[in-house]
Amino acid sequence: MITPIEWAGALITHTEAGSGTCPLRNNVGYHVGDDAQAVAKRRDHLSKLTGSPLTWMDQTHSTRVHVVDAISDHIDADALVVNLAEGPRTGLAVMVADCVPVCLSAAHGTILAAIHAGRTGLLGGILSATVRRIRRMSAEPISAFVGACICGQCYEVDRALWDDVAAVRPHMCTHTSWGTPGLDLREGVCSELREAGVDTIEHDLRCTRETPALHSYRRDPTCGRQALIISPSLRHAEAT
Repeated sequence: MITPIEWAGALITHTEAGSGTCPLRNNVGYHVGDDAQAVAKRRDHLSKLTGSPLTWMDQTHSTRVHVVDAISDHIDADALVVNLAEGPRTGLAVMVADCVPVCLSAAHGTILAAIHAGRTGLLGGILSATVRRIRRMSAEPISAFVGACICGQCYEVDRALWDDVAAVRPHMCTHTSWGTPGLDLREGVCSELREAGVDTIEHDLRCTRETPALHSYRRDPTCGRQALIISPSLRHAEAT
């Protein structure tokens, strides 16, 4: 299942509600034990659907930001930036199953970014690093779309980690709905985007753990991955 979202130029893939007996349904990640040919077919379908070839990351919870100069299925990074005025005409994809997917757009949609903001990358500053990379290309306003992710009431962490985060980013610290220490990754993402000077931020507010149509590692560690995609062809279609 593929769902366009209101923010121009982005879409998110879904599993199917009630598909607990098939946790890899509509998975787009090669690294979760799924059939590689099935994953390749799904990715090819997404490329045709969006009207652009897609560039994918091999995500490792790093803080690496890669400026795309060639289309690839396997870029070692957790953030991609493309300047369509100079680089290839490609859409960008970020895979998640609880972490925060973020898309950025600047310079009237000619500069695009896709970011995988898990706890490690977020605390390491991957969002600010991506914004700085965009600012080297353009001083125009930047808009952001923050995709579905696990919510602060569902993301449980141990007390030691909670204390470490509280010392540097207390606004991220919360408690789960069952009373244990938790982290609000979305709040951390939005706070850093605002501090980095991103002009507008829009959201898909669904919690992955609470939404059966989305993959969630915390709900099922054998799950697949969904993708948030930003594409120049989709942005053009929205504008026309």
